[in-house]
Amino acid sequence: MEMVRRSDELLTKTGYKFKYNAAFSIKFLSITFGMYFIIFNLSLELWNSPRENIMSYSISEFILISWPQFVIHFAESRFALGSLLHYTRFFAVNMILESLYRSNGGKNFLLDAHYSDLGFLSKIYSFEKKPDVSNEYVLYCTMKSHYTVYRATLIWSNLFGVIIMLSALIQFTSIAFAICFCYYNINTKPVATVTWLLWALLRFYELCRKTYIAHLVRSEANKCIHFVDKLLMLQWNIAMKRRLNIFSLQLNHCKVKYTACGLFEVDETLIFTIVASATMYLIVTYQFQQGQMTDCGNRSITTTIKGLEIL
Repeated sequence: MEMVRRSDELLTKTGYKFKYNAAFSIKFLSITFGMYFIIFNLSLELWNSPRENIMSYSISEFILISWPQFVIHFAESRFALGSLLHYTRFFAVNMILESLYRSNGGKNFLLDAHYSDLGFLSKIYSFEKKPDVSNEYVLYCTMKSHYTVYRATLIWSNLFGVIIMLSALIQFTSIAFAICFCYYNINTKPVATVTWLLWALLRFYELCRKTYIAHLVRSEANKCIHFVDKLLMLQWNIAMKRRLNIFSLQLNHCKVKYTACGLFEVDETLIFTIVASATMYLIVTYQFQQGQMTDCGNRSITTTIKGLEIL
């Protein structure tokens, strides 16, 4: 967060303003919604366990077993919402580059499309370029801000690498087990089936939120190269041209991405990887079960035939 604060100080010098109350409201609602969802599901499990003859626990045992659910959700929310802050700062950099482009004769190629796509996220920030700030100083602050946010993404990825890896494993097992439980117990244990489907829904929501925001951050950071190339097409003085070339070199060497301890990237492909792995696991499990049932049927028929032959 210290890196984000430094970036905000640099962007504020160019006229960019962030509405921290709106950002805090989004973060608070996202975390509290998940916490209430977990409390509701745990209460439903505790109420249903004696009714459907499911293993019952004492209150202390139940709290000991269920507290990791809160920890996982809080850590996932922290990663996703921290990444959302990185996204808004990269968007701010692109907005400033767009302003430089328009103020020097270029067409509006960013503003309208972004505001139509962002919706409520556009309420987090506003931009009014200061008239007494030179273009060179604006570009200098933009370069430093971009590099500061880039370093923040590296720190964020290293800080949450183990958590991302563990949460991906939990999301995979929760989705696969919930579908298996529903298939075998929907008629005998309907309430327990509903609770497991709710757990799978929560994990799927966390997976989609995490991967979608990480995808937004990476795509927004990559757009900076396109905007700088647009600026290089315009007529500038020698100092401005040199600074733009340095900025372009910086962008080509500072590729933004989130990883789980370097094992895999957190992007839009991760959700398809986990869902595909869970689906393949279910198909293999179903085939093994069908094979065992066929084998048991063949043994029963063979035993019956042998008994008739003896008679």
